Amino acid sequence: MKKFLRSGNHYIWLTAGTLTVSLLMISGLIVLIMINGFDIFWPRQIVRFTLRDGTAVMGEVAERELVPHQKGAYRTKLKVGNRDVYGMDFRWIDNADIVSQTYPVHALTVERREWGNLYGFLYGLRRNEGVQPLKAEGLASLLAENHALYKKIRYVEKKEIGNINYRMEKFRLALEGLKSQHPSEKIQNKIDAVMARMEHLENSYREKEATLVALYEKAREKELVVLLADGREEIVPVFQIIRFYAPNEMGIFSKTGFYFAKFWEFVWDDPREANTEGGVFPAIFGTVMMVLIMSIAVVPLGVLTAVYLKEYAGDSFVSRLVRISVSNLAGVPSIVFGVFGLGFFIYFWAGGLTNSFFLMRCQPLRMERGVSCGQRSPCRS
Repeated sequence: MKKFLRSGNHYIWLTAGTLTVSLLMISGLIVLIMINGFDIFWPRQIVRFTLRDGTAVMGEVAERELVPHQKGAYRTKLKVGNRDVYGMDFRWIDNADIVSQTYPVHALTVERREWGNLYGFLYGLRRNEGVQPLKAEGLASLLAENHALYKKIRYVEKKEIGNINYRMEKFRLALEGLKSQHPSEKIQNKIDAVMARMEHLENSYREKEATLVALYEKAREKELVVLLADGREEIVPVFQIIRFYAPNEMGIFSKTGFYFAKFWEFVWDDPREANTEGGVFPAIFGTVMMVLIMSIAVVPLGVLTAVYLKEYAGDSFVSRLVRISVSNLAGVPSIVFGVFGLGFFIYFWAGGLTNSFFLMRCQPLRMERGVSCGQRSPCRS
């Protein structure tokens, strides 16, 4: 036993066991996050509750739990949606108040651009002449037309009108700069030229605005009539509908296809509804761009500095000064770099260049050690 303790093998086994337990805990946490996170894309069944007071509610079951301080009593959290009607997304219902529970086959989940999901039954299509019967196949073709119209509206808003506003702002700043200079005939000619361009842009803006108004009027021509669980009619512009589906009718293959479609939307679409719906593509794009900018700024400077310090500078005053400066930067907290980036790069790639300075504090020393002996210097954050 003493020989075993003196050998130190028990410390090796203890370290290995601790590492194994830590890896298992991390893996379990990742699996738990993936299960709870990816489950959000799976289409949930729509349930309709009839309550004791005669009212009916419909939606997706979010969770069930024990009622606090009531032994054996349970309650259900129902995602009722229809936030523009009920003023809330979720509602707690005591199971004791539920008289009947059904899963209507033709119940629809309608995803909207605003006000969240809508749960109900398809009734018809309302136009100027009245309400016409409508089936799911007809609604699918209408959605395809309106999606194309929505893309056109977004193009006019973001690209054409956005470009005009950007140029107008540049001319406005240029005009303010010219007005602040000493008056002269040359300056006045420049002011007149800028104002003429601004007037031309204003005319273009009015034309695009008229086009946008016409597109919105066309989008509001068709409205969907949906019957809610309590029998009320809800009017939904077809333009506001992203997709619709009947989860109680869907089979396993349909749900799987829907799952991957929602996951693709999550990765590639823009967020909506105050970042509670839609995708995360802008966040992914921003992260990738920040890493690219950071790499482009750090790697060349770090490698060149390391090669210069090791192969050319020698033990000169400049090399010692550079090493001391880099070592001092390595001791600066990351929050200081964040404040520096906020104040200095606020209008110019703040994240990427700030992180570049953050990494440059230790990159030259790492590169120099790597050039000399293949070792890395520590870098504390």
